[in-house]
Amino acid sequence: MKKRNLFLLIAAAVVIPAAFLATLSQAQQRGAPAPERPEGPCDIYAANGAPCAAAHSTTRALYKAYDGPLYQVVRASDGKTLDIGVVPSRRGEAGGYADAAAQDQFCANTYCFISIIYDQSPQKNHLIQAPRGAFLQRPWSL
Repeated sequence: MKKRNLFLLIAAAVVIPAAFLATLSQAQQRGAPAPERPEGPCDIYAANGAPCAAAHSTTRALYKAYDGPLYQVVRASDGKTLDIGVVPSRRGEAGGYADAAAQDQFCANTYCFISIIYDQSPQKNHLIQAPRGAFLQRPWSL
């Protein structure tokens, strides 16, 4: 009797996970829709009455529907620029993460630096590189 119960327990431990994985695989093969992109941090803040005053990120879209550029890079070798946007989803939705592959290809074999970080909020308060500073000597001594 004990051997039979042990056999049933082992069989259940093997069969149940295998059946679950087979069902999951079939659902993916039938073209089950990809999950929808989650809301961004600024969507969550706005839903709670505290919208973002500015939304700067070089990593990801901060709004679910944002599909513009995140930042601009300048190539040191020739001074050309490229806006780096978000990677489009398989379903064509906006939002997402920075297109690192585009930056890698553009900046191959040279150096690049960020010249603009775009504001994703409706205010469009983009961050631009400050002009070069200058050393000033004080006419007085301390």
